[in-house]
Amino acid sequence: MDRLLVVDDDRTIRDLVTRYLATEDVEIDTADNGADAIRCLRASQYQSILLDLMMPGISGFGVLEYLKSEQPAMIERVIVMTSRTLGESGRICNIDFGRRVLAKPFTAREIRAKVLGVAKRFRS
Repeated sequence: MDRLLVVDDDRTIRDLVTRYLATEDVEIDTADNGADAIRCLRASQYQSILLDLMMPGISGFGVLEYLKSEQPAMIERVIVMTSRTLGESGRICNIDFGRRVLAKPFTAREIRAKVLGVAKRFRS
């Protein structure tokens, strides 16, 4: 079973992702801030991470900086969720996310395609 971490300070987003992926073979952990996300990342392994950028306290940018320094291999498993326009480059914190950016608001189809695509790449 794949394991996913959803990090967003908006409970509605966390609940939507959980509901959208309910029919998939995926176990979902959630965190409502960057500090909780880092605790989860230290304690568990994830096939993919859905990460909101804009959160109070430790933001998604802070989580990305943590991953860059402590778990660099996990960067490829991150899908960034944002309502911000990133421009054509898809670069955040000097990391090229390319197609691993999920624009808010998103649909169930979009979330499934992104999450399952990343998880499939790293399935052991």
